[in-house]
Amino acid sequence: MLTSLQATRLAVFAEVARAGSFTAAARQLGLTRSAVSQRVAVLEAELGVRLLNRTTRSVSLTEAGAAMLPHCEAVSSAAASALDAARAHHDRPRGTLVVSAAKGPAHAVVAPVLPSLLADYPQLQIELRVQEANIDVVAEGVDVVVRAGSGDSTLVGRRLGALELRVCGSPAALEGRRPRVLADLRDHDWLAFTPIGDVLRLGGETVKLTPRMRVDDGDVLRRMLVGGCGLGLLPTFYIQDDLDRGTLEAVLDPIPAGHIWALHPYGRQPPSKVRVLMDRLARRVQRR
Repeated sequence: MLTSLQATRLAVFAEVARAGSFTAAARQLGLTRSAVSQRVAVLEAELGVRLLNRTTRSVSLTEAGAAMLPHCEAVSSAAASALDAARAHHDRPRGTLVVSAAKGPAHAVVAPVLPSLLADYPQLQIELRVQEANIDVVAEGVDVVVRAGSGDSTLVGRRLGALELRVCGSPAALEGRRPRVLADLRDHDWLAFTPIGDVLRLGGETVKLTPRMRVDDGDVLRRMLVGGCGLGLLPTFYIQDDLDRGTLEAVLDPIPAGHIWALHPYGRQPPSKVRVLMDRLARRVQRR
C-alpha cells in the first residue's frame, strides 16, 4: 500500500511529465523548483530506476517513466477525487449530526432550530440525546453538546448567550403583591427548582426560602407556575415564550448564572453540519 509521501511523489512526477519542466511543474504545484526536483529524485532512488531525462532546458520521459506515467496519473486522479469528496462532505452539511443537551436547553434552545435545519439540508440526519449528566463527548460519538452554566476546557466552545435566572409567576399569583426585594418572596408560596436550590442571591442580598414544593423538572415547574401555584426561579430561555404571551411575568432583576454553551470536539475546523447548527443555536439564544 502506498504511503501518503509516496503518493505525493508520484503526483509530483506526473505533473513534471505533463508540464515538461521542473519550473513549470513547481509553479503549478505551488512548490519551489528544488522541492519538485528533490521529490522526483527520491522517487527514482526508491524505485531504483531513472524516470526522467534531464537537460538544462527541459525534461523528457525515459522508457520506464513513460510506462509508469499512466499509473501515476491514476493515483493522482484518485487522490484528487478523494480530496473533492472530503471537501464536499466538509462544505455541505450531510451525514448524522449527534447532539446532546440537558432537558431544559433541549426543549427551549435545540429543538426549535431542528425543523428548519432538516428542511434546508436534505442529506443531514439528526440524533438528539436528552442527557442530564456530563458525558464523554468523544467516547459517545457526540458532535455538539449544549450546556448551561460553564464551558469545558477539553472541548472547543462557543458561548451562545448569557444565562440568566428570573423570578416569575402568573399574573394571578402576582396580583396586588409584586415582590420588590428578595425578602418579599417569603410572602408567597415558593416553588423551588431543585438544581438551583433554596438560597437566592441578588445584588448583595441573600434569602433562604422554605419551598411549598420542590421540582427537579423545569418543564413541570413552568406548568405549575403558569397554573398560578406560586412563584419560582427558572432560566429566561425556558420561560421566554410564556413571558411573551403574558402567561408568566418576571419580577426583580435577572440573576446571572453563567452562559449557555455549544461545545464540540473538532478543534478549529468543525465540519459544516456542526457550524450550521451552532450558528442557529446562537441566533435562537440571542433573539430570546
